[in-house]
Amino acid sequence: MGKSCCNRMLCRLFSCGTSKSGESFLAEWGDSEGSIKRTYLGLQKSSSGVVQFDIMKNQVLAAGDEHVIKLWDMDKVELFTTIDAEGGLPVSSLVLF
Repeated sequence: MGKSCCNRMLCRLFSCGTSKSGESFLAEWGDSEGSIKRTYLGLQKSSSGVVQFDIMKNQVLAAGDEHVIKLWDMDKVELFTTIDAEGGLPVSSLVLF
C-alpha cells in the first residue's frame, strides 16, 4: 500500500513491500514513467511480517522493522536513526503519526 506526501508545491508517493526475491523495501516513486526514484536503506533483508510505514510532517519516514522503529529523512536514502523499545515491539510494528 502506498502513501503520498503533499505540500503546496510538491506531491511525493512512497510505498513499502516485498520484492519477488523476498526482500523488504521502502521506496519513493518518480513523478514520471512510474519508476522508483529512490530506495531507502536499512530495512531487514527479509522481514517475517509486513513492514508498515508512515510519514511525519512531510519530512520523516518511519517504519517498524526488527522490533525497532527506523527513521529516515525523506531526502536521504541512508537510515537516520532507530528507536529501540528494548524488545517491547512486535517484529513489524505499525507506526502512525
